[in-house]
Amino acid sequence: MRKKYTSASDLLEYFSYFKDAYLIEFMLQFSYSLKAQARNPKQIYAMDTGLITAVSTAFTDDTGHRLENLVYHRIEDINFDREYNGLLAAMRFFKLSEGVIITLEQKDRFEKEGYSIELIPAHEYMAGV
Repeated sequence: MRKKYTSASDLLEYFSYFKDAYLIEFMLQFSYSLKAQARNPKQIYAMDTGLITAVSTAFTDDTGHRLENLVYHRIEDINFDREYNGLLAAMRFFKLSEGVIITLEQKDRFEKEGYSIELIPAHEYMAGV
């Protein structure tokens, strides 16, 4: 027989799967008290704002939440480090010398150990520039 309700531990497990799949990211709510940080719920940010649009059941545009999500990604350096290092590892594994990271608007090029990674703004990538 199938369970009708999901327990809190099941939900936490699902969220950890989403995090491991790089679909969401968690951020502790700010407090000077470490105990309060641990006790308060974490803020959840979607790694792909298009995913928010695709699964949203909201009747409004949720512009404020989307803007907060975009700002979170704009200022979070660990996202870049994770994407850059992940791509570099994949390039090593597949023996590729060049890779591309699609960004919101950042344009740059990085060279390391004979590997070249180019950051291309999404509008240029989509236009085939």
